[in-house]
Amino acid sequence: MKHTRLKTLIATILLAAVSTTAGACSAFPLIKDYEEYTHGDLVFIVVDNYGVQTKEKAVAIVGLTNSGKQKESVFIPSEIAGDPVRFIGYRYKTSFSAKYYEIESDALKKLYIPESIDRIYGDSIVKIGSADRKVSLMLCSANDPLSCFYHTIGGYDYYFYEEVYNGYPEAASYHKANVVFKNNYSDEINGGYYSLDNIDEGEKIPLPPDPKREGFSFVGWYTEPECVNKWNFDLSPTIKDGEEFALYAGWRAL
Repeated sequence: MKHTRLKTLIATILLAAVSTTAGACSAFPLIKDYEEYTHGDLVFIVVDNYGVQTKEKAVAIVGLTNSGKQKESVFIPSEIAGDPVRFIGYRYKTSFSAKYYEIESDALKKLYIPESIDRIYGDSIVKIGSADRKVSLMLCSANDPLSCFYHTIGGYDYYFYEEVYNGYPEAASYHKANVVFKNNYSDEINGGYYSLDNIDEGEKIPLPPDPKREGFSFVGWYTEPECVNKWNFDLSPTIKDGEEFALYAGWRAL
């Protein structure tokens, strides 16, 4: 009799566990270790003790806000609240394993990635694309471009600036961007590239967020390093195949 009751109890517990799991659509309960914050269109976490030597904090972009999910283009900044943005996506723990944050959007077409990014977790961006709609990743990272490529899964068009693009074998999904924004000062980082884009004939160039430079204020984008002619973003430039259209940041000392 006792054995029968024990078997019944075990069966009831197992049935309840299976029902709970099925209802949650996940085999593992989620245990997220990081508090999530928002910054404009982005959801992010702060990772402590990033880097064995520097022990600095780093930011990982782990999602989009409701407003961000409505946009076709999203720019990721190089820092948030003074901490560098190092990751797109990140792992979090479950009770038995590790999973990845998922960046979801049905509207997103372009994701602009700054020079500060060290790694892109492919499993974290799997839901921003679909079989019939690609998302273009504008990679402007020189820290470890192989890392960005190696951890990014398929289904996307990758646009690199020339220095990085020339290091890859030719493939259908890898492209050299045809619009570049240059920092335009002597101690510039990332090969001088601030941001990049790729546009079709007759399309206008999207305006990126303003760059920052200590001791200077940004005064606009120009068509030459000497900052003579300011670019009108209401115009559509003519860009020949295989060439790039460069815009240079203008600065005024404070």
